[in-house]
Amino acid sequence: MTPFHRPAVDDLVRLVTDDDLPPRIVAVTGPRQSGKTTIVKQALRRVADQGLRGRHIALDDPLATSDPSGLPSEATTVPDPRPRTVEWLVGVWKWGR
Repeated sequence: MTPFHRPAVDDLVRLVTDDDLPPRIVAVTGPRQSGKTTIVKQALRRVADQGLRGRHIALDDPLATSDPSGLPSEATTVPDPRPRTVEWLVGVWKWGR
């Protein structure tokens, strides 16, 4: 059975894979429990299936891990204790390019 994907998954995949667009940071916002993380993880799986990279970083959790793949991992990751500031985000952007 094929899993359900919201239309926003297709939009997000297009945003991060379109060669006519420059590399970007995409913010997904919305109310609690509305499916934001699910949409992002489904989109990242599709991006990975195309052999491309993507990242999911929760900005609302200062102790969230920063797994570069954005996909579940068997490896243990150490929480990133740095505050989520503009400088931090710029550093993450430069590291991931």
